[in-house]
Amino acid sequence: NRYEFFLTTKCLDLQGFTNKICLPKKILCLDNPTDSFIAECEKLVCNIKKVFHPQFFQPFIKGEKFMIPSKLKKGDTIGVIAPSNYIEKDDLEYINASIALMEASGFKVKFGKYVFEDTLGYGTSPEKRAADINWAFKDDEVKAIMCVKGGEDSNTTLDYIDYEMIKEHSKIICGFSDNTSILNAIHEKTGLVTYHGPTFKSLTSWET
Repeated sequence: NRYEFFLTTKCLDLQGFTNKICLPKKILCLDNPTDSFIAECEKLVCNIKKVFHPQFFQPFIKGEKFMIPSKLKKGDTIGVIAPSNYIEKDDLEYINASIALMEASGFKVKFGKYVFEDTLGYGTSPEKRAADINWAFKDDEVKAIMCVKGGEDSNTTLDYIDYEMIKEHSKIICGFSDNTSILNAIHEKTGLVTYHGPTFKSLTSWET
């Protein structure tokens, strides 16, 4: 197993009004470290905690196996899914602009079966939205997945996602806003590194 050791700090900004979370900084990476080495690192963390107030400093050691998805190449296909809200008529101008942008950048675009379906007032059933998530991962033609837009209710798809299949078909998945639910769940259950980044619509629109 590969163990990666990170140090994360949490501090107040200069005005003291809001918390700022600094990104974890990798300080060490080892293959198959001994138990005694891990124990010594944990002692180091405990000693650091004694020096810094926990409100300002939050160190931790993380020993997990992560799956890093392959990067995109020109000619690859991007799968677009709608785990939150569906594509409405008013979205089409931006969706078409995003398609043109991706194609001009050398990529192909493929949409899930249910991205236009609305049976609940904001999209289709959790089962169908999850079916598109599973399709996008399982389809070997699709090399990366983008959530089409934010909205609501993506958390209702979590029980229908095939996490074991995703482990065998790891790839980039990107979104933000309400899509964060599935990004976090997929990472937690599979170890796949997911990406909190633009939705497909937001590539050419200020809206999520």
